[in-house]
Amino acid sequence: PHYLGKLFKSATGMSFHDYLRHVRMEKAKELLRGSDMKVYEIAKEVGYGELDWFYKRFKAYTGKSASEYRADPR
Repeated sequence: PHYLGKLFKSATGMSFHDYLRHVRMEKAKELLRGSDMKVYEIAKEVGYGELDWFYKRFKAYTGKSASEYRADPR
């Protein structure tokens, strides 16, 4: 796992954990902009089983809550 992690980071410039968070959050942003799915459905869709954890991670990633982002996705 350690070697694979180093290999991944050298190829992408980020850790696998950071990459996974990036992919999940970008998909969540896309779904918030382009669908009428509920936030808990989006959280589940992008791989977060705990809604509170999704809210916390989304706010840290975007600087906005999911509902704020949906209202103003800039």
